[in-house]
Amino acid sequence: MLKRILSMAAILTCTTLSGAGFAQDKADAGPSVGDYSCKVSREYKMRDCAVEMRSGKKHLVLKVEGHLLLMDGEILENYEYKENKRGDKYVEARLTGERPYVCSTKDAAGAEECKGQRVMISLKKKGKDTWKGDFLVKHYMDRWVGEGEARKISGYDVSVTRIEFTMKKK
Repeated sequence: MLKRILSMAAILTCTTLSGAGFAQDKADAGPSVGDYSCKVSREYKMRDCAVEMRSGKKHLVLKVEGHLLLMDGEILENYEYKENKRGDKYVEARLTGERPYVCSTKDAAGAEECKGQRVMISLKKKGKDTWKGDFLVKHYMDRWVGEGEARKISGYDVSVTRIEFTMKKK
């Protein structure tokens, strides 16, 4: 009888521990799949976005016109996650808009390079269903030389801009 009680206690302890582990993993799993409101830049309002599951991986998708930038990217774990227990997430996104505002150069090679750039959005959990962070994006602009009628494009310049990002579950 004592053996049976000890066995039952061991099973209950293992079940409780594994259940606690699952709760911890779920709490730190990052944004859940579903509909969100996202704000790209402090100056813009919240607009529709989503977290989708594709091939077993979560993706953040901003495809509604009106966002400062349209993007699509995989949500990644912080590689130091197990050590620091912060649970920060990252989104490695690509620009998806026809002509993102940061790609204002008329230079074909520069515009193509700009559209192909990746941005890494850092996300920190702020409250129950809110994630905030920021990312750097390269802005490609025409370089102008000359005055008056002699003024012409002479290549392009690249600058870097930090943009704030917020997402909140609907």
